[in-house]
Amino acid sequence: EIGRDQDEVRHHVGLNNGFYLGKTEITNQEFVEIGNWALAMGHATVTESAMLDAMDNSTVELINFDFPDTPIDVQDGTLRLKKPEYAARPVIELTWYGAASYCDWLSLKEEPPLPRAYDHSDWTVGGGDIYTATGYRLPTEAEWEYAWRGGTQTAFSSGDIVNGSCDEQVLNDTGWFCGNAGGASHDVGTKAANPWGLFDLHGNVWEWCHDYYGIYEIPDPDEVEPGEIIYMLDPTGPDDGELRVIRGGRWLLASSLCRSAGRMMGIPSYRGINIGFRVAQTDIP
Repeated sequence: EIGRDQDEVRHHVGLNNGFYLGKTEITNQEFVEIGNWALAMGHATVTESAMLDAMDNSTVELINFDFPDTPIDVQDGTLRLKKPEYAARPVIELTWYGAASYCDWLSLKEEPPLPRAYDHSDWTVGGGDIYTATGYRLPTEAEWEYAWRGGTQTAFSSGDIVNGSCDEQVLNDTGWFCGNAGGASHDVGTKAANPWGLFDLHGNVWEWCHDYYGIYEIPDPDEVEPGEIIYMLDPTGPDDGELRVIRGGRWLLASSLCRSAGRMMGIPSYRGINIGFRVAQTDIP
């Protein structure tokens, strides 16, 4: 399809484990509320410029307040919104570690608390098996695309790609991208949902996934018997690496980068105006 990249080798994926996925991206207001709870509980600390991890002897940066576009800052040790109109927009300027930490805070704040998913000393989940984690976590790349497509097989959950540009009419009603965003992110849930009731999967902001980034580990097509299905079961990405997967595209990009199959990556310490996240949870019987 238009915009397809070299790391998008087509293959079948099977998911054995049910899962839940947030209907929307986490908002600034949600991050402020849960983040202040985490500060009160000693799970994180703040300086004038950043929020830092404080679990399992980790001190990595979670969110940075120094950039003009960051919608959150800190006053007297407490997180706050810079402007009320930022409340329902997706949280940005947070690292992959910030997204994963939020998932753990959300688990610990439940009544009764859920076991947190991440070991902050090495950022593994469930001793290496993400599907055994009962707490909130980031979605795997496969879970994310499965939910994103919502049962469809076209480039967007709303239809097929036509030109890959900022003039992609089929994306207008379901995603914020360069053709309609006006140079900024927007409140979550203000475009139409996909067939499964999930919002803002195309555009608005990129979203962190759990997986390390890598080329799909599938058999060489030349070594597959005619008619044999190239198949991956419960993929979770490489065991380690330097980059984490991000998905979904963002408000500044053309439609070709907001496709269901589109992939990008970032170092986990990166933070910018273009990356947010949503939470997932394994459905354990």
